[in-house]
Amino acid sequence: VISGWILQVRTMVEIRSGLVAMTLNTALCFTLSGIALLLPAILARPLPRLQRSVGLFLIGLPRLILIEHLTDTSLGVDWAFMHTWLHDGNIRPGRLAPNTAIGFMLAGGCLLLLSRIARHWQERLFQILLFSLLVVGLTGLIGYVLSPDQLFGWARSARMAIHTAVAMILLAAALWSSWNEHGPLRDAGFLAAEEKIAFMSAAILCVVTLASGLTGFVFQQTILENALRDKLQFRLNDQIGLFKSILVRAGNVAESAAEDERLFAAAEHFAHDSNNPDARNAFVLEIQRLLHNGFQSVALLSPDGRVLYGPGGQNDDTPVPATLPGSATMIQPKVARLDLPGNTSQQAALIWDGQLRLRTDGKLARNEQVFARLVLYQHMPVMQTQLFDVHGLGQTGELALCSGQGDNLLCLPSGRQSTPYLIRRINFTGKSLPMNYAVRGETGLIATFDYKGNNVMAAYAPVAPNLGLVVKQDTAELYAVIRTQLKFVIPALLLL
Repeated sequence: VISGWILQVRTMVEIRSGLVAMTLNTALCFTLSGIALLLPAILARPLPRLQRSVGLFLIGLPRLILIEHLTDTSLGVDWAFMHTWLHDGNIRPGRLAPNTAIGFMLAGGCLLLLSRIARHWQERLFQILLFSLLVVGLTGLIGYVLSPDQLFGWARSARMAIHTAVAMILLAAALWSSWNEHGPLRDAGFLAAEEKIAFMSAAILCVVTLASGLTGFVFQQTILENALRDKLQFRLNDQIGLFKSILVRAGNVAESAAEDERLFAAAEHFAHDSNNPDARNAFVLEIQRLLHNGFQSVALLSPDGRVLYGPGGQNDDTPVPATLPGSATMIQPKVARLDLPGNTSQQAALIWDGQLRLRTDGKLARNEQVFARLVLYQHMPVMQTQLFDVHGLGQTGELALCSGQGDNLLCLPSGRQSTPYLIRRINFTGKSLPMNYAVRGETGLIATFDYKGNNVMAAYAPVAPNLGLVVKQDTAELYAVIRTQLKFVIPALLLL
């Protein structure tokens, strides 16, 4: 693992991509522990002093790291610069998980006692520390399956790696073996056989109780997670079907209006002679008919974009930059335009300027000669209502409808965002946001970090080319039921 951090080889620090990596300090502490346990086979006289030195180091370094966790500050002991290349979602690169730090402090205490047990209470203390180390390893292993970062909304810096948990269990076994094989300790026999049997029986019962209790929660979390995934997927499918049908219907209506013969003839006459009152009146009558049939506004432009009639076509361009400025993660413009590329003769876009509208821009041509462009605006009240409807998604649930814009995503307002917003395609870990998959035409469900840096479960799918929909909710809220139960059950397990 140490070599993996130095050489920047991901497979040497992670068991599998996506799992928590073992940090450099963790690997260093395990290495020193192994050397201390190998010393009896290598050295004789300096053995106690060297073992005590390793024990003091294993107590001192994790102690500083626990202070970092409690004060949320950096004391410069994390080797952060060695870990920044990994991009694994750890917001505090190189920092040991709190339970890992406690485990190494317990191991350090065992090493300090290993060569100087001279009284009954010292041997008993050694056994308690050793048993506690074993519990840390076992609960870390089971807790890894329980996904505590999603359960409690933690960052990955607060999570023990799976191979760290296994190594903790092996370290406890190695310390037990060293204590059992140490001649003076074995001959002294501070603990009678019946006391050892009682202690080991109690230790086994404690481990079985904790392991079985937490394992039950693992199964419960799995069942709940499947139910939550089904809920998000059902909500996504429902919205996707609705949005697609609305956009297809609105597009067909606009296309039919542009192909209307009476409107086409009036527009052609007006485009060629816009100063003719009769031509203008005839065109206005056709426009009034369109407005009566549900269109919000109509504009007629020359082929080069000059306004011939109506509100114009240039005032709804998106006033957002091509890239986010500096280190900004989000900006919120008042107006947004989401272009919808397609294979039809019309250019379509969703416009937000206080309300959601569909803008279609179709070319009017005679004998393949374009003489005007007809711009139609339709209000989209159902889509707007659905975007702001977060019923059934708790306090953190969100629907997002976005399109790709260069390296960024431009999203419409929703129930959690009152204005449009521009965000990067990747989260702070360097991985794609669920919305990035959606605008690329992919469908799926994922547990990841969102653009706010929160642990979320998100269902995503495309609505149209370069337009995606995401339904997401914070995992801390999704798993609130299990978290509440754990607050009562964990103390009960410990009491047992």
